[in-house]
Amino acid sequence: MERKLYTKLEVIEFIRAGKQLVLSGDEDLLDQLPKGNWIGGTSPYFMDNNGGVFSTGKIFVDDFTNIASGFKIESYDKNSIKKIAAESFHNGFIVLIIPGDSETLFEFGINSLSYDKIFDNPVVGFVAGFDMAKMGKSSPKVYNGLTGEKLDKNGIAIHIQLPEGKVARAEILNLDTIDINSPRIRFPITSFTQSECTVNGDKTNIAEFLTHIKYKEGLPLISNYNGALINRDIKKIDIEKKEVVFFSPVFNDETYNLANVIDNYFQLFNEKLDNQGKDVVYCSLCVSYYFLGKLENKKINAEGVFAFGEIAYQLLNQTLVFLSLDE
Repeated sequence: MERKLYTKLEVIEFIRAGKQLVLSGDEDLLDQLPKGNWIGGTSPYFMDNNGGVFSTGKIFVDDFTNIASGFKIESYDKNSIKKIAAESFHNGFIVLIIPGDSETLFEFGINSLSYDKIFDNPVVGFVAGFDMAKMGKSSPKVYNGLTGEKLDKNGIAIHIQLPEGKVARAEILNLDTIDINSPRIRFPITSFTQSECTVNGDKTNIAEFLTHIKYKEGLPLISNYNGALINRDIKKIDIEKKEVVFFSPVFNDETYNLANVIDNYFQLFNEKLDNQGKDVVYCSLCVSYYFLGKLENKKINAEGVFAFGEIAYQLLNQTLVFLSLDE
């Protein structure tokens, strides 16, 4: 089935047919869906097959029915989330949705790479969000379609079993690059919120430092994690509290750098995604790219939900996550 937006009535028919689905859409729409073999999370931002779109009237559908030889749906709280990888099938993958700003998200964000068997099978997914115009009036939700539960604290996952001969592979695309003139930034603790840091070995305050250099809004801090460039997207620079809040945790054993300014996100997407998407069965994208790239009504070679965080074994930001199948 094509990965795109569908009407509520179309999605209801998919559910009644027993399909194994990951759904993303507006809370009012997801509330109206019947029980079935699905999980869901809230967001109104999508890269549809016709381009970027804000929609509260349709639901994005990822259908795994034809590739799965088995499945199960599990809910995870801040204490049980550490078992998610150990509970996976011998061969398959996991799609996980976690509500933004939840304790489950904080636990997963900080500790997921130490979970038992975390690298045995790909763990991908997204952080549920809301309409940015309703900030303070809406909150992220996830759905267990099997039980009919709507959750704002727990994560929800669908475990997909793959037949022999098929192997899942997770990849990320990061548009950002390290500024070669960047200082080396390190932090004394691992946390979503940071204050004290060192810049080239000198102690300072991260909020004051970023404000002093007039760091451009929308640029993340970047670390080189075993050869992969990992972004830590800045949520807020609070100069009064002298702290910076990130959308994903900054780690005390990593060195961070400033990022180069991107002049044209849409053009860069077209260059980087030229050969992407051939065998992709799932994709999530950062909502920051929707706004920074001004992607409404513009098409890039990817389809999926724009999320408040992306998952590929760990919590990521300003990233595209792809899941593909190999023979």
